[in-house]
Amino acid sequence: MNEGGKVSVIVPCYNQGKYLADALQSIYGQTWQNWEAIVINDGSTDNTEVVALEWANKDSRFKYFYKANGGLSSARNKGLDEAGGAYIQFLDADDKLDSRKLEDSLEEGGDADVIISDFAMFNSEGIVQRPSTLLNKSLFNFEFILTSWDEKFFIPIHCALFKAAVFEDIRFNETLKAREDWLMWLQVYLKPVKTAYIDKPFALYRSVAGSMSQDRRLMNKNLVVAYGIIYKLLPDEYREMFFQKVVSSLGSIIAETEELLLRTRQSKSYRLGNFFVRRLK
Repeated sequence: MNEGGKVSVIVPCYNQGKYLADALQSIYGQTWQNWEAIVINDGSTDNTEVVALEWANKDSRFKYFYKANGGLSSARNKGLDEAGGAYIQFLDADDKLDSRKLEDSLEEGGDADVIISDFAMFNSEGIVQRPSTLLNKSLFNFEFILTSWDEKFFIPIHCALFKAAVFEDIRFNETLKAREDWLMWLQVYLKPVKTAYIDKPFALYRSVAGSMSQDRRLMNKNLVVAYGIIYKLLPDEYREMFFQKVVSSLGSIIAETEELLLRTRQSKSYRLGNFFVRRLK
């Protein structure tokens, strides 16, 4: 057990004030008491600041920061810059944590660098349902994340509790407006990290109609950008394997991809994505 391990919970929020109190309540109700919650208001125009300040006034462990809107990645990076804990827990403002998430992760994770628990989905009616495909420890390696992300599985970011040292040289790519979590996981598993898995749904993931993850055009656009970024960071032995991933995933959306590439030609990442598309023909 990691006695006294302080956890920095990073909560980015952009116009999700209506959900923020639920997210912060799930931190406040943790059985593990040694935490700080870093709330990053990413230029919201709703009541995000009001809600965040109410919690900061209630408990000094809640720390509030405002920044001009720069996107989810920049908000998370700001949180990482402000974090002072030995561990990092991410929590998007519309999601929640089970009350035992931090304590059980620290107790059962031992000396692991990344401690991942399973997750459950919940909706606006509060109905909780576990996904049909559960996580398991065999998934948590660089090769499987590279080739099977979004096709066979994905890991909601708040499933993980990270040692802060993992992020000493990692930040979220701010050119990506989606798929940034996939890139982050690849960067983490390029390192020789030790992983522990807890088969309990401690991360609660909100299912919201019309959310960013359900915006197909946005996701496809950023998929092409992510391919270009990832290709450049890959060790040589993974490049052919990665190309097969591109062939498999882009085949069904090639027309959409070409349309997007025609709209935006200035990005090097787009040009590399276009290279993949041409090879598919």
